[in-house]
Amino acid sequence: MLLAARSIQDFTSGQTQESFAVDRLRIRAIEREFEILGEAARNVDEMTREQFPGLDFRAIVGMRNIVSHDYRRVKAEILWESSQHHVPKLISVLEPYLESLREQEPLQPEADS
Repeated sequence: MLLAARSIQDFTSGQTQESFAVDRLRIRAIEREFEILGEAARNVDEMTREQFPGLDFRAIVGMRNIVSHDYRRVKAEILWESSQHHVPKLISVLEPYLESLREQEPLQPEADS
């Protein structure tokens, strides 16, 4: 989820809503990243989801379903708004969580050469 969210940020970096709206290649890239993000969210188990009461997993998966299956409803404005408002929030929640998991991992002994 975090990798897809970061990709969305990368693809919109330096863009305006107007420049984004006419960039078909960039729009398609963002659509794909929202598909990946939603699929990853769909696979998060319930116990893990409960640790993130502020994240709407259902909405994330719903966005993926629209992009994947109801593409006529996909609008550049919606992708832009989601990328500018929802994705940064998602990143701000996931980054500290994943960092805390890394800190909890036991150190692996180095293999003898």
